Amino acid sequence: MPGLRPVAAATETPGMRAVPPYRTDPLRTGRRTAPGGRPDVEGSPSRVESLNIFNCSGLWGYIGAMTASQPPTIAEELRGAGLRVTAARVALLETVRNGDHLGVEALTSGVRDRIGQVSLQAVYEGLHALTTAGLVRRIEPPGSPALFEGRVGDNHHHIVCRSCGVVADVDCAVGEAPCLTASDDHGFAIDEAEIIYWGVCLTCSTAS
Repeated sequence: MPGLRPVAAATETPGMRAVPPYRTDPLRTGRRTAPGGRPDVEGSPSRVESLNIFNCSGLWGYIGAMTASQPPTIAEELRGAGLRVTAARVALLETVRNGDHLGVEALTSGVRDRIGQVSLQAVYEGLHALTTAGLVRRIEPPGSPALFEGRVGDNHHHIVCRSCGVVADVDCAVGEAPCLTASDDHGFAIDEAEIIYWGVCLTCSTAS
């Protein structure tokens, strides 16, 4: 007809079969369809599509596993607790967690080792903020200055040596607060019992 261009017919080279043109089936994305609607591979996606799906899913699964396994940084913990992130607070929380029931003076020394000069007042203020936020726990056995630890939220108790004053953690015997039942609660709704065991540590008992 006038105005229409003839479509070139498929040609054959001697000894070779003519390959019909393929098109993409709009209802089966990724599959090639020969003229007549027959899929190139019946009922399955192309090899390239399968490899792409496998590679992408494997990569994102690996990245997701890495992300899920990474604990939050101290800066992220501070922000999550609503605290401003400062070098002194980061160093203080690191020192508390790396120590073993340390007092204020020992913590101040540890912070100074990490970031340089810091005032004792700044350490007191930082400990107050961290304790209030629940990131640090303060204990004060009778006759001892306040001690700080990074183990929080598990209702554990402590044992103190009468001789040298060393402190160690003791897991809760019951596993949940308040751990003890008061003989008379006086109408209180008791939610916690702070228990301190006293004794003589192995080092002191061996030395004596």
